[in-house]
Amino acid sequence: MTTFLRAHHFAGLQPGPRLIVLGAVHGNEVAGTRGIERVLGELDGGRWRVERGRLRHRPRKAVKDE
Repeated sequence: MTTFLRAHHFAGLQPGPRLIVLGAVHGNEVAGTRGIERVLGELDGGRWRVERGRLRHRPRKAVKDE
């Protein structure tokens, strides 16, 4: 059984808008997940940064194992 959901949170030091980006909403769609992984790489590499507001990525949906 899946016991956790991977999510990534970024917060700017200034107030601003909030954005949540979801990937793999329908399970067989990989483009959203790959796009999120690319953006995470840009953020982790320092090429992009969140200066204002909050950004949350959830690359995969919660899956209930049977």
